Amino acid sequence: MFAKGWLFRDEPSLRKHADLLRNYFSPVDKHAADISRLIEKARKDCDLLVGIHIRQGDYKNWLDGKALLFHR
Repeated sequence: MFAKGWLFRDEPSLRKHADLLRNYFSPVDKHAADISRLIEKARKDCDLLVGIHIRQGDYKNWLDGKALLFHR
């Protein structure tokens, strides 16, 4: 089976296979340990730690880089 489109959702299957998906997409042990050490070090000198994921160009050329907002 093939599903095309980033708006495709199958919520019942996602819930059914949630543990399998979390396990599959979890970082391997070495990377998980590196991440844990980095976060532990960052938390040491602060009361509040905020993480931000910055997209690095994957939408740069899509629709000429125009931002679109989608609402449900």
